[in-house]
This record gives sequence, structure tokens and C-alpha cells, in this order.
Amino acid sequence: MTNPIACDITMKDVAEFSGVSTATVSRAINTPEKLSPDTLKKVQQAFRTLGYQYNPLAAAMSRSSSKLIGIMIGNLRENLALLTLEDVQAYASKLDYNVLVANSCFDSHTEKKILYNFRQYKTAAVIVIGPGLHCHQHIRTVLGNDIPHLVLWDSYEKSDNINFIGATSENVMEQAVSALVRAGHRRIGLGMSYYANIRKAHSRIKAFGDILQRLHLPFDEDSMVLINDEPRLTRSSFEHGRQIMKQFLEKKHPPTALISPMGNMAAGSISYLQEYGLSYPKDMSLVCLSDDDISSIYYPPLCAVRSQKEKLFQLVHEFVDGISSAEPQRITCKLRSSVCRRSSCMPPAKEYREGPVLSPRRA
Repeated sequence: MTNPIACDITMKDVAEFSGVSTATVSRAINTPEKLSPDTLKKVQQAFRTLGYQYNPLAAAMSRSSSKLIGIMIGNLRENLALLTLEDVQAYASKLDYNVLVANSCFDSHTEKKILYNFRQYKTAAVIVIGPGLHCHQHIRTVLGNDIPHLVLWDSYEKSDNINFIGATSENVMEQAVSALVRAGHRRIGLGMSYYANIRKAHSRIKAFGDILQRLHLPFDEDSMVLINDEPRLTRSSFEHGRQIMKQFLEKKHPPTALISPMGNMAAGSISYLQEYGLSYPKDMSLVCLSDDDISSIYYPPLCAVRSQKEKLFQLVHEFVDGISSAEPQRITCKLRSSVCRRSSCMPPAKEYREGPVLSPRRA
């Protein structure tokens, strides 16, 4: 039975009941391995008897700073973002930090609200995994210089005054387009979803157009499919990949190669391509802009752009190590990208080289 007055029980009450100091009670909560078995058993028995429930948020708000790290993630369905979240949380835990995780869906209003909540909870630092279009402005407005911040998987200019670790869109797109051009492709397509709210999507779209024009490759209304449905639980990146391929195949000059932001979206595009009666990768090559798990296990494996993931994790660990430092941290790292060549990138079929028009092989 729950103690009806448990909500009024404090660490001081637990300490007096068990005959130990409040520091010992704190260790029983945060670092129990530092207590002797008998002392730990005594304090834990007091927790059960008094019905004490530790509230890390309340504890944080009672102090000028906390052992909380706020993590805002733009897309909880992206494999690379989840892998990054897992690594950050595991390392923070080693240093006795708790984490608060919030999903922004790249929405500007939601991002600002989350940052205000992190400030209210007096988080020791804020890490953003996948920023929205105006996230850097919200960071400056809401967090200022009081709370250390770090944005992951995007890049900024020096004048933006933002701490970041990520590859530039120009470098990532250059790697993807170059891999396809070397394979002989001239009609290359780019498919994106949720693009309006995602800062990285805007810069990738611009980089794609700039690179095609610089290489004197076709860049017209048949070169891109942009879907801007709002993120919702009933819609997945896989389904958007299918929509993207459908629209490309309905164009007057469909591409012989497609660039896709992530593996599950690429899988959706391949699914529709095959239902249409065409072959992957013989009729349509594909390069993924993120070397996530799906890219490597799909068959044939997806050619993908890789961006120094291990270096990013190392720098994030150094950032977490330095959170308690009185000296403000300044991290601006533009990661290098390279192509992981796999069998999804093949030369185009001969009849498509000059002016590709794909037709289904079956009804």
C-alpha cells in the first residue's frame, strides 16, 4: 500500500529515520556502489517504509544547476539519431548525469517550448540531435550563454555562434553525386520529406542544385520530389519513400539514380520501384546520405555517405566531460564525409544514358 504522505517525505526524513546523513541517502540514490551493503540495505529499507520516491526534476529545480542533461531530438524514427541518443545517454550515465529526452518533430514552436522547459529544469547542458530550421535562433534566445549547448549532425557558420558537430551539406551531397557520376549517371534525382522545417534539408536541396549545375547535369522540375507532410505516427519514412518513387516514375524524364536521405526511406523507394516492374539496382541506382543500419543490411547493400560517426561520439564525450567546467566550451567541428561503396550504385542501362524515360516492364 502506498504511503499517503509519501509526497511529503524528504531526504532529510529518510536520513533521520535510518540514522545516517543526507549525503549517505544521496549516495544510495546516485552511487549505491560506494556504500557498504549494510548501509545501503538500511537506507533502502527506509525508502520502502516511508514510501519515499526520489524526484530528479524537483531536485534539479531546487538547485542553481543540476545533474540533468536535456536532449532534444528532431526525428525519433531515424536510426542514426537513435544510435546517437543511445551513446550520449550511456556516457552521461557513467558521469552520474540523468537525461531528459524530448521529441521536437522539427517544429519551431515545439523546439522553443522544449528549450524553455530544459531551462526551467535547470539542466546542466542541452544537446540537440537534428535541429529544425530556426533552432539556432531559439538556442541563442532561450539558453543564451547560461546553459552549455551542442548541436549534432548539422553545421553552422562562425557568425551563428552555435556549438556543433556535423558534416556540411555541400560535402555530403558532393560525395553522393560524385559516386553516381563516376558510375555514368547524368539524370540524378533527390527525394526529401518533412523538408520545410528541417534546416539540413534546405541546405542539402541548395547544394544538390548547385552541384548539378556546376557539373552541367540536368537540373529541372524532374530532378526533385519534395514531400512536406507533417510528421505523424501513421506516416513513416518508408511510406514517404514509396510516394517519392511513385512521383519520380510519373515524371517525363525520371532519373536513373536516386539520392535518399536515410535507409528506411530508400527501402520504401525500392519497394515501389519493384512493384512498378523495374529492377533495383539495374534500372535505378541509389545512394543514401546516411550510413545507417538499414543501408548495410539491405540487399543489395546501399551505397551510402559516411560522416565520421566515431569522431562525433568522441567529441560529445569531451563535451559532457567539460559540462561542470567554469570555462565555457566552444566546439565547432565540420566532419569529413566519404562514400561507402556498395552494389546499389551501378552504371545506367545503355538506353537510358542520354535521355532516360523509364517504363514499367509489366502492367
